[in-house]
Amino acid sequence: MTIDPASELSTKEFLEAFQKLKEGEETADRMEKMLNKLEGNIEALLAAAEELNKSDTAGSSNIEPSA
Repeated sequence: MTIDPASELSTKEFLEAFQKLKEGEETADRMEKMLNKLEGNIEALLAAAEELNKSDTAGSSNIEPSA
């Protein structure tokens, strides 16, 4: 049985395209994980900033103005 050279080329092209697709999917997965981690860090920073803002507001209401 002989393989048509054109068929062999299309198989090679398919394998190359499949490999690139796989690499792209792996990259997308890594980026999604990094973005999720970044989102968690941002949420933690926002929560900390809110707490600081609340404590600053509470602390400044106890301070009497100097005359």
